[in-house]
Amino acid sequence: MNCTECGESVAYDAKFCPNCGTNLMKSTKPENRNTCFWCGGTNFSKEEGRLDSKWGMTSHKFILLICSTCGYVHQFYEGRSVFDFD
Repeated sequence: MNCTECGESVAYDAKFCPNCGTNLMKSTKPENRNTCFWCGGTNFSKEEGRLDSKWGMTSHKFILLICSTCGYVHQFYEGRSVFDFD
């Protein structure tokens, strides 16, 4: 997790930032939920796709968020469909 004021990396359960002293429990800035696991970046390019099963009877929709800073690819499943009508 990163400090909402200075961006310093802090422990997930920290109440105050060790770098600037910001109270992390009562931050006034809105929380950005999309943070890169690898580098802490917050800018992403988004791609969507579909992955079919071996026999083509089911498919999984997925979203890729690609970090603009380090290039790490975050993969999220959007849902499952029985038939592929696309």
